[in-house]
Amino acid sequence: NVIFISLGNMSLMTLMQKIIPLELMGRVGTFRNSMVMAIIPLGQMIFGYLFDHLATYQCFLISSVFMFATILIFRKPLLEYDRQDALENLANETPETAS
Repeated sequence: NVIFISLGNMSLMTLMQKIIPLELMGRVGTFRNSMVMAIIPLGQMIFGYLFDHLATYQCFLISSVFMFATILIFRKPLLEYDRQDALENLANETPETAS
């Protein structure tokens, strides 16, 4: 799970750097980090309860299912943004920069 969280975090930060204007990057990053830090105790309570009542593998299975579902839900919008970004870069490319 840690590997997937790291990859997801890198992807999210890359996407944020592409989408968010530079002058707002600090504010948006601070807000995002504050929300993540505020949600950590909730996750600890949920998983504390789950680990008390379920086997360890079941907890990891539940976590993996939620992570996979999240990827599936946000996959299309992220890929659409990436496609639009590629088309904009292609349209902005001049013959001098193409070679």
